[in-house]
Amino acid sequence: MFKRHEDYGNPRPQLLAELISAVELNDWRFIKGAYITGGNWHFAILEKLERHKYQYFISQNFDSTKIEDLKAIYRNLLFVKNEILTMVDTI
Repeated sequence: MFKRHEDYGNPRPQLLAELISAVELNDWRFIKGAYITGGNWHFAILEKLERHKYQYFISQNFDSTKIEDLKAIYRNLLFVKNEILTMVDTI
């Protein structure tokens, strides 16, 4: 999900609503996601604890205009891609 800047609307609540919906619709225990505001990336993990109870974690800010942060963003995206491919292979 991309938003120009948090002044245009904080994307965190929207992301969390989408993650909760995905967890409930697919009967999953946890899910990962991300939101981007301008050049800043934040990764999220949402875990279902019990019925109607969740906890989530938001990563530090990754600034895509800094090469080391950009490399970390790329590594995170590759990790999630590999998790998805592993899930698909086991189905």
